[in-house]
Amino acid sequence: MADPRDVEYEEFDGASPAEQLVHAARGNNLDLMKDILENCKSEEEAADLLNNAKDGNGNYVYHIAASQGLYEMIDWLTRQEGFECDPISQTSGEQAGDTPLHSAVRFINNLPPTPTNLTAGQELVDLMLEAGSEKDIKNKQGHTPITLVAAQNPELKKFIQNYTFDDEEEETYPAPEKQESNYLDYDEVAKEDDDDERSVYSGSDSEEEEEFNRRKAERAKKAGS
Repeated sequence: MADPRDVEYEEFDGASPAEQLVHAARGNNLDLMKDILENCKSEEEAADLLNNAKDGNGNYVYHIAASQGLYEMIDWLTRQEGFECDPISQTSGEQAGDTPLHSAVRFINNLPPTPTNLTAGQELVDLMLEAGSEKDIKNKQGHTPITLVAAQNPELKKFIQNYTFDDEEEETYPAPEKQESNYLDYDEVAKEDDDDERSVYSGSDSEEEEEFNRRKAERAKKAGS
């Protein structure tokens, strides 16, 4: 049985990889997209192709997928090494300067506001935000994805407004417990010795006092050497 993807290649015989990639995005053909990228010589070449392939209107592959709400394709795209999450549309008109997140919001706005569609729309936006899409980028008209959200979808607007990217927190380690030293502190020992000797030499006799001071001086001399 012939591989149905062969038909795609026949239709685009002589087309560049970028044109084939755009065609795959338009047709929601993830298998074809994967095949095209597998022919790249490196991850860098694949990322360059994904990030620069655009249609005749100036929309990049990510815009094309987002404008159709292609969750599975977007999930795969955003996992690719070096993939750009916020390419700026080169198209004209009201969509000029859109990011893919703008495109996704426009797609959601055109769906009937059923509970299922509202939930699916929020899941799509969540996926894109988690992947690194910025929510505050303005297009050429001055709109952010938030300001584009339709009035009948206040929950989505609230979700985007309150969204914060939870980057992986750096692992912190507790400060090491202070370990008791096995070494004696000289000053502490000297003090104990002084106390011991004072108990022997009461200091009431001048000779005893001289002997006490002599021994103390010897200890200090040894400590300094």
